[in-house]
Amino acid sequence: MSSIKTLRLLVLALPLTLSLAGVAQAKTKAKAKAAAPAAAPAAAAPAAPAAAPVEEVEEKLEDIPNPDKSCKKDKEAFCAAVKPGNNQLAACLRTHKDELADSCKKALYDYLKKRFEQACKPDVKKHCQKESTQQGGLMPCLQKHGEELSPACQDMIGIKKPAAAPAK
Repeated sequence: MSSIKTLRLLVLALPLTLSLAGVAQAKTKAKAKAAAPAAAPAAAAPAAPAAAPVEEVEEKLEDIPNPDKSCKKDKEAFCAAVKPGNNQLAACLRTHKDELADSCKKALYDYLKKRFEQACKPDVKKHCQKESTQQGGLMPCLQKHGEELSPACQDMIGIKKPAAAPAK
């Protein structure tokens, strides 16, 4: 794998590594809080009604959200013929990443980070939980488990499954 591609993968993996480390840290704090005895004040005010649980709805990322807000000039200059959707605009803008405005680079980075997290988070938990907390450990681990990863994660990090043998 080329060093540029490896560098890109590492740049994408770093935020996921940091977010997974933060989740682990939050879980540890929550366990510690639950284990500590709760001291109830004698004259406590009545408890507020419990809030309804909030379901986390994960948006399906088809392409860069609101490209006309952060990437309008770059979109017109480099990808005018590309119709947004199915990751087409992001793919086009990536080919011109060195020429993009800073606001567009940030929007592209944020989009790719979210896509990486959506595509690979289950695989990271299953195969690379320990490595996700170590700097530079996540991508080599994912690559080592390449054949075991979900197709979405394989596609995101550039691992292609071998083509099926032609039927005889």
